[in-house]
Amino acid sequence: MSDITVHEQYPIACTEKEVTEGEKPTPNERQQSKIIAVILRKDESLIGQLSVQLRSGEREEYLRRVFQGIIGEKEYSGLLSSIRSPISYEKDERNPETLFGRISKDRQMRGIVAYFVRGDLQARDRLAPQDVYKFIRQIFPSVLDYENALGNFLDRIEKFNDNQKRFEYERSAKELGRIIYGKQWEYLEQIRLLEEEAIARQPRIAPEIPQRSVLGNGFEQTYQFN
Repeated sequence: MSDITVHEQYPIACTEKEVTEGEKPTPNERQQSKIIAVILRKDESLIGQLSVQLRSGEREEYLRRVFQGIIGEKEYSGLLSSIRSPISYEKDERNPETLFGRISKDRQMRGIVAYFVRGDLQARDRLAPQDVYKFIRQIFPSVLDYENALGNFLDRIEKFNDNQKRFEYERSAKELGRIIYGKQWEYLEQIRLLEEEAIARQPRIAPEIPQRSVLGNGFEQTYQFN
């Protein structure tokens, strides 16, 4: 993974802002400006700048291209992969004790990791740091992969339980994303807010932003999720 950034590569426990669990992200103009500049100018080194001054018309041009489907997952992937992930700060990536310590405090976050790594949500109490490594480096090496897998997972939660349980797991899944992907997750949230803005600015035209795929996980579980 690229190590080109400076200001966006904070240690695991340090984030630019604390996000209340379940809270909808708010627009961050500084991060959004960098997203726009990086993608339009095709210069990933800009993500490492403290701030970027947009040129006249760049924001409008970016939103237009997003709305038309010209800018999408390919461009997002390149930008997000240039941001260093928290696991790279671990003393031993294959034994990420710091990340494991943060995840292990939450029963539902442990369950999500167990579900995708071991194929058994009930294995949450048998997790080890090595399972977190597999989750991040082997199963979901991209934050986009993780985001795409959540739809199918949450559908199964609701199917075997109810909408309230789905909401609880969705909240935990987002918090897990913030912990294991750090700044990558923050920038992904800003990317999605820009997509919403692109659609909102064109209320009379059917949006052309392609739907994000939902990855199947191959696990057939018939018990309830707790």
